[in-house]
Amino acid sequence: MTGAPWGWRCFNLRSPMGMRRSMAWVATLAAASGLLWLGSGTMVRAAPTVCLDEAGWHVCYETTPTDGLRVSDVTYRGLAALTSGSLPQIDVDYSGFTLLDELGSQMIPAVGPVSVRRDADGLELAQTFQMSNWPQCSSYRYDMSWRFKADGLLEPTMTVFGPGMEGPHTYHIYWRLEVAPGPAGGDRFEYWDGDWRRPIQEGQFSTESPTSPDGDKWRVLDDDTGWALRPAGGLQGAAGWALRRVSGQGAIDLPAQRQVDFPGQWVNGEPIQDQSLVLWYRMSIHKPSNCNQAMRVTSGPVLVPVNLAAATPPPSTSVPRTSTIMAPTPTVALPTPEPTVPGAAMVRGRVYLQGRSNAAGVVIAVNGTPSAISGADGGFELAGVPPGRMALRADIAGYLCAGGDLDVVGGGSQDVRSASLRGGDVVRDDRVDLLDLVAVAAEYGNPAPGGSRADINLDGLVNLFDLVLVASNYRIVCPTDW
Repeated sequence: MTGAPWGWRCFNLRSPMGMRRSMAWVATLAAASGLLWLGSGTMVRAAPTVCLDEAGWHVCYETTPTDGLRVSDVTYRGLAALTSGSLPQIDVDYSGFTLLDELGSQMIPAVGPVSVRRDADGLELAQTFQMSNWPQCSSYRYDMSWRFKADGLLEPTMTVFGPGMEGPHTYHIYWRLEVAPGPAGGDRFEYWDGDWRRPIQEGQFSTESPTSPDGDKWRVLDDDTGWALRPAGGLQGAAGWALRRVSGQGAIDLPAQRQVDFPGQWVNGEPIQDQSLVLWYRMSIHKPSNCNQAMRVTSGPVLVPVNLAAATPPPSTSVPRTSTIMAPTPTVALPTPEPTVPGAAMVRGRVYLQGRSNAAGVVIAVNGTPSAISGADGGFELAGVPPGRMALRADIAGYLCAGGDLDVVGGGSQDVRSASLRGGDVVRDDRVDLLDLVAVAAEYGNPAPGGSRADINLDGLVNLFDLVLVASNYRIVCPTDW
């Protein structure tokens, strides 16, 4: 079988015939529930970090399991630019549900290595991420690039191809830019509103007109030098946030977050003057309803150096072309721990994934903040947990989250009961329903060597096991009990 069971690809979810056929699959597959715990998983491994010196720039880059093509340790002619830059969050908003895309994951893997292009204008790093069934309906492709221009402009760009699923939808693309022109903890944030304003607390700030006479809207400064941000042109619904840098909020691989106001869940009134800062910039791109209609939209903000002459010059004006390959990043990275609270405990636990023997990659959040990632055996550790009640949540693509409260006793170590995550939440709307069944049926029988949303158990094929996971958990919602 090479296609959808009833031979069509662009699904009209409002079609009565489509609904009747889909529900027939639910009834047929319910009898197959004895097959649920078969299958195996495959880890997504990060690529090595490579560093380049070109056209006055120093930049390191790597392909990540969830955040696309990440750059780090970026400087231009002696002026520090980015501690890191990445793209951890893409929401695809349909009428009634939202899909979450993770660039570099099993679902949307990188296609080939990073492309390094040099010319008289500077240096460009580019990489394509796409589903294995692209360009068919119900698939996605993203081309991500970082342009480091010889005149000092830094241009992160994203090209969205779609085609996506049937029905109008909007892509919300979130850039995470850790702009750091000065020493850690010493940067200032300003925005233009007829003059440069300096807010006291973190929050959401306008990306719309007016802009400064130079076209800048935001800037991050250390003394008189730094970087200004110019908004992406030609888009509707752009938005931005300036936050104090906090561990666990995207400095390492950040699985896509199901938050209505992302990244607003991290805004809690912290100061943003004389701090280490993170800028979140959201681009929104709308696509019409026809999934066979081609689309290609490229856009992104621009970072511009401010008072570059005041920065410390590099030792030489002639920078040779060099490449340095660093050690690979860990497959599973944990956030930098916060200072230990007196009486804090070490909490250990384990999670299981229905239909998989490999439970790696489950994000464990404490009180809403991602704090650990499970290993292949599902085990995780939470260090420095203060005594009292904490809310635990376990989440991974394709599965319903599990959640619960835990009373932590001060000091020593403590084991938490294990949690089992139910499979079938293909469209990631925190419930298993007809949309998930249709998504699996659309790719039924297709190989998925590069990953597909519908290959829930990651056995490389969209097959009966995936349909059974959806059918057995039909109408169950997130969170399930921890």
